[in-house]
Amino acid sequence: MITLEEKKAQEKQTVDKALKIMNDEMSKDIEKDPNIPDEMWKYATFNLHRIHNWLCEKTNDNTLMKAIVKWEKQATILGAMNYVTSNFKELAKKLYDSKVTVPGVVKVNQGIGFDIPDEAVFQLVRRYYVFFAPQEKETEVFRPTTTNTGTSNDSDNAMPTADSIIKKAKENSKNQKKEQKKQETEEISLFDFV
Repeated sequence: MITLEEKKAQEKQTVDKALKIMNDEMSKDIEKDPNIPDEMWKYATFNLHRIHNWLCEKTNDNTLMKAIVKWEKQATILGAMNYVTSNFKELAKKLYDSKVTVPGVVKVNQGIGFDIPDEAVFQLVRRYYVFFAPQEKETEVFRPTTTNTGTSNDSDNAMPTADSIIKKAKENSKNQKKEQKKQETEEISLFDFV
């Protein structure tokens, strides 16, 4: 039987090793993709550092720390960023193709722009590590083995889907139209009394 002190010591060792893995990964020069313009590459490296910093703050998440240690040199911060990007690229395309006006989704020269909440990004980063499957790393887009991490936080912070965002945009549009119609009616009725 393992004592509480031994368990805490093991957890501390895991956290220390996970932090070392992440710091070692970020201390290496990340090879620049020649297809990415310099200005975009600076933005990408900034995002890599943000993901790294967030991971370093999650030392109380034992599942995440164990996953980082378990998948050392297989699951990487750059891989996590690519996973997040691919997931939201698909979502942005669905939103743009829906022909519904969704705030924050715009067509740009080489793709679709879409604001992503930090919480959603970090939830996907966690999912990337916890459900990493090495046999799937060979494919262009990594998919987690499941979409539910089993933590209570996941139900509170469910990932947005194209359907849920489109539905919300339609509801907001209907509400705005109703409010506008109500204001027009009120304005007309005020003029009728003059």
